[in-house]
Amino acid sequence: MSSSNSPIFSRQQKSLKQPPLPSDLKAAAPFLQGAKEIEPLIATDLSKLYDRRAKRLELLAQKAGEDGGEYLHFLRQMVIAQKNILNDNPLKEREVEILKSWLKSEDFPAQEIFEKTAFLQEQYQFLYQKIASLLPKENLHGFEKLAKDSDFFAAQAWNLLNGQFKKCEAALAVPLWASLSLCWAQAAQSYISDFKETKATIPSYVDCPCCGSPAVADMVMVGAHEGLRYEQCALCETRWHKVRSVCPECFGSEHIDYWSVKEEMPAIEIESCGDCKTYSKIFRFDRDPHHEICGDDLASLVLDALVEEKGFSRRTVNPFAFPFPTK
Repeated sequence: MSSSNSPIFSRQQKSLKQPPLPSDLKAAAPFLQGAKEIEPLIATDLSKLYDRRAKRLELLAQKAGEDGGEYLHFLRQMVIAQKNILNDNPLKEREVEILKSWLKSEDFPAQEIFEKTAFLQEQYQFLYQKIASLLPKENLHGFEKLAKDSDFFAAQAWNLLNGQFKKCEAALAVPLWASLSLCWAQAAQSYISDFKETKATIPSYVDCPCCGSPAVADMVMVGAHEGLRYEQCALCETRWHKVRSVCPECFGSEHIDYWSVKEEMPAIEIESCGDCKTYSKIFRFDRDPHHEICGDDLASLVLDALVEEKGFSRRTVNPFAFPFPTK
């Protein structure tokens, strides 16, 4: 159900065609139409995902110009650095096994364990070395401290992963999360193959079944999973199936509404739940396959503001724009 009593919900012309982006989705065989089966979990191809994300951020930066373009350019360089680290300094097998043991426990380990897990800080050091020249000079001391002080690194990482944003230094969060995400995403690639769920029970999970982190947004898929709804983890990049027209937070379905901006067939929708008063953003790849959820979610935050004015709270997290308290 879409509201029609505000200009935000009126129709607009369809966007111009854009050059194709590399896909990180599985392609269906040419003779298949629709979804062949429902996979509870999907592992993304990380290298392709970073490539797609970087290319999309470049396009968004060009479009934004002086209105946010500089930050989008920085994010593009950071994502390229993630891909280069994945190729040149991937986690060792024993390091992946450590992270997989954490995934199986369904909780992040204690902060003291983070202090003793040196490869987490090492992955951050790799990223810091590649993007240091792009970081704000006024925050360089904090970034350097993350690279050198294991106690400080562990505290910031643990608080960030557990959503304790009041205890985090906001200026350090995005690159720190990027390095942690690179670690957890590599572990998830292996963990998903061990995941023993054989039935479509994933909709009962509010957050990521692999690592327990919130989603970035939802998507309606194309290719081998055409028409199916998945959420994508903000940390480990895993995608998990969700039933359409059912609230991912409280699983209610009676008071679901859809909001969009001036489009008859919107490629980006907001799904709100009148029961729990939360909302999710849905990217319709079946209507526009050019979107990339992290970048395009950031570029469409005006939608969030308009829906939040109506009393709904966002249930997802964008790793490029954390919800740090303003007071």
